[in-house]
Order: sequence, then C-alpha cells, then structure tokens
Amino acid sequence: TDEREIAILQKQQRSRLPIYMDKNGFIESNNHIDAGDVNVFLLDTNNRIIAIGDPLTNLMIEKIYDKHLK
Repeated sequence: TDEREIAILQKQQRSRLPIYMDKNGFIESNNHIDAGDVNVFLLDTNNRIIAIGDPLTNLMIEKIYDKHLK
C-alpha cells in the first residue's frame, strides 16, 4: 500500500488519527519485533507499542484506539 492509498482510506473512513509511515523500520527495530504483515501500531508517549492492528479495517482495533485516544 502506498501513501496515496492510505490517504484515500483515511479520508473514506473519516479518520482523524495521525498516520506515521516508518519507511526506515525505526519502530520495528526499537521495539525488537518482527512486524511481518502488521503495519499499524498505536504508540504511547515513549514510543512503546500499546496496540497492533489497523483501525481502518478492524472495528475491534478501532475501539481500542478510540479508548486510548480520548
């Protein structure tokens, strides 16, 4: 998925969540994980992962994001 597709999805879903595209693998290497197919993470203020999954395509993940972002 390229940046344009993500922007279109975000607009279609009326999402106001910020999106950070980690093209250099910073999140994966600093959290000692193998992201594989997982491409969406919710981070805390210390850049630690608190949720994994895409809120645009998964209602359960969207609820988790909403809980942490309110």
